[in-house]
Amino acid sequence: MTTDFGLQPLSLTKGDVDGDLDRDLVDAVLALQILVGITPSTTVNKAADVNADSKIGQEELISILQIVADLS
Repeated sequence: MTTDFGLQPLSLTKGDVDGDLDRDLVDAVLALQILVGITPSTTVNKAADVNADSKIGQEELISILQIVADLS
């Protein structure tokens, strides 16, 4: 399940869901919330969309987790 949740352009960093110019566990939690249908409590950064489908979903979550774990 993916959704657009009114994506807003906050930063140009792929995977940066909260737009703070960093990709961290906060971004992973926000992506997971979106993935399971929970509306996030913050504006969602449009540029976080790593696969250019205009949504935040599984691909974004996996990408963020890889970055946080230093696997990318």
